[in-house]
Amino acid sequence: MAKITFRRAFAVVVRTQVFGFLPLLGGLLFIAGSCLFWPSVTLRGPVPPASYGAGLYVVGSIFYVIAPLFDLIDLSFSLSNLIDAPGSLAGLSTTNARFWETLYKAQLLRSQRSNALIYILAGICFTIGSFFFFPWIRQNQTHGAWLYVMGSIISLIGATLAMLTANDLKRTARSHSYPSSALWMMPWLSDEEAAMASCAWYMIGDVGFGVGSVFFFPKMYKFETSQFSESGESKVVVAEADYLAEHAAVVLFITASVAFALGGAIDFILLLRQQHRNEGPPAPTEVTKLVAPSGS
Repeated sequence: MAKITFRRAFAVVVRTQVFGFLPLLGGLLFIAGSCLFWPSVTLRGPVPPASYGAGLYVVGSIFYVIAPLFDLIDLSFSLSNLIDAPGSLAGLSTTNARFWETLYKAQLLRSQRSNALIYILAGICFTIGSFFFFPWIRQNQTHGAWLYVMGSIISLIGATLAMLTANDLKRTARSHSYPSSALWMMPWLSDEEAAMASCAWYMIGDVGFGVGSVFFFPKMYKFETSQFSESGESKVVVAEADYLAEHAAVVLFITASVAFALGGAIDFILLLRQQHRNEGPPAPTEVTKLVAPSGS
C-alpha cells in the first residue's frame, strides 16, 4: 500500500508528522476492518459487521492516498528543505564533479516523485476497491478483489523502487547517536536501513493482500437446467456462490494489515528521529572550540 517516501530533510515540520502518521493509522484501521470481515463475527444492530469493516477500509485507503499526495507536493515545492536537492547545472562542465553530483541528485528526486505517484495510484485502487466490499454490493465484490490485486502489484513495485533508492542512499548515509534508553528509535539502524526495513514490511503486506484478494474471488458452479430455455431443452448455466477461501482471505488480510502498520510505524519513527536530531544541542564550531576554557 501507499507509504511515505523516504527523503533526507533539514527539518521536520508539524504537517510532515501529521501526514506521516496517516499510513500507520491506515494500517491500524485495516487491522480492525479485517477482523470485522470474519464470517462468524456478529454485532448488535441491523448493520452487518462487514459494512463497518468496509467503511474502515475506505477511510484507511483514503489515508494511503493523502500521505503520498503530500509527499509529492513536498518533493515538488519544498526543495529548500531537502538535503539532497539538486542544484543548477549552469556554468558546470562535464569535467566538474559537481556536474555529475547534480545529475545524480536530479535523478534521485525524479525517482522519489515517481515513487509518490505510484503510491497514490495504489491508494486509489484500494479506495475504489474497498467500496465493493460493502455487503449491499456483494455481488460485485469480484471487481473490488481485482482492484486490490492491482493495487497490491502497484504498491509492490513502489516499495521495490523505494528499497532500491534507500539502498543507493546508504553510500552517503550519515551516522547519528541516540539515547541508549530510546530503543524505540532503533539506534542500531541508519535512516536508510530503517527505510529499507519499512519497504520490506510493505512488500510482505502487498503479497498478503494480493493473495488474500484472490481468495475473495467467488466459486464458479456449472449445472444443467431447462428453466431458462424457451424450448425446454437443458442448458448449461454458470453461477457464482460463496468465496474460494473466505477464512484464509481474512487471515491474510489481517497479516498484511499488521505488516502495513509496522511499515508505517518505522516510517513515523524515522520522522521522530529526525526531529530528535534537529532539537538536539548544536555541535560546537571550530571557533567555540578554540575559545572554550580548557576546564569546560
